[in-house]
Amino acid sequence: MVDEGALDGVDAIFGWHNWPAIPAGKAVCPDGAVMAANGTFKVVLRGRGGHASQPELCRDPVLAAAAVAQALQQIVSRRLAAQSAAVVSVTSIDARSAETVIPDSATLAGSIRLQSSDMREQVESLIREIAEASAGAYGVSAEVEITPRYGATCNHSDEAGQMRSALAVVLGDDWQCDKTPVPIMASEDFSYYLNAVPGAFALIGAGDGDSNDYPCHNPYYDFRDALIPDVARVFLQLAGAPMPPVNA
Repeated sequence: MVDEGALDGVDAIFGWHNWPAIPAGKAVCPDGAVMAANGTFKVVLRGRGGHASQPELCRDPVLAAAAVAQALQQIVSRRLAAQSAAVVSVTSIDARSAETVIPDSATLAGSIRLQSSDMREQVESLIREIAEASAGAYGVSAEVEITPRYGATCNHSDEAGQMRSALAVVLGDDWQCDKTPVPIMASEDFSYYLNAVPGAFALIGAGDGDSNDYPCHNPYYDFRDALIPDVARVFLQLAGAPMPPVNA
C-alpha cells in the first residue's frame, strides 16, 4: 500500500489497537517504540527413519526437535543482555508418522519478537547456530529458514504528544496506564506507515478488571464494542472536528 502511494500527501497518521491487559478507560501512547519487531522461523530436521524398536539404527529427528526447542530458550536467558527484550517461541512441532515408526524428518516453527529491529541479525544468527549445533548432537541435520516480518512500531514524539492530548480530552486526565511496560512484544504492520510518515499508535484498554480476561487472538476473546465511540472521538479530536457529546 505504501509503495502504491497510499500515503502520498499524508502529513501524519494515527492508529490504535485494543489491548485487554490494559483496563478500559486507560491507554498507552509513548514516544518511541510501542510494539516490537517480529519474524518467523522454521527448522527442518532431517535424520534417518526406521522402526521404533530399533532406535540405534535411526537418527531420531523427534528427539532432536525437542532438544532444539529447549536449547533455543537460552537465547533470551543466556545470550542476550537482560536489558535487551526478546521473545523466541517455538509454536509448533510436526513429525507425523505411525506410532511404531521413527520418522525421517521433523519440522518445528515459531515466532521471534524483538524490542528493536537492530537486534534482528543477532537473534537470527543465534537461532541458526543453536539449531544446527543441537541437531548435530543427535546426528541430525538442520535447515533453518527465517522470515523477517514487521519492524518495531515506533511513535514520533510530536504526533505521540498530539495523541496523548486527544486521549486526555476523551478519557479524562487519568487516562494513562502505568502498569503496561512498553514496547509490548506483539507486533503491528502499522510500523510500515510510521516508517514512511510521522505518526503515533496507541494501545487502548479493553480489560474489565477480571484476571481471567482473554488475550487478543484467544478463541474466546470478545471484542469490547464500547471502545468504538471513544476511539472515534479521539480521532475526531486529532482531526480538529467538533466533538460529539459523550453519550451520542
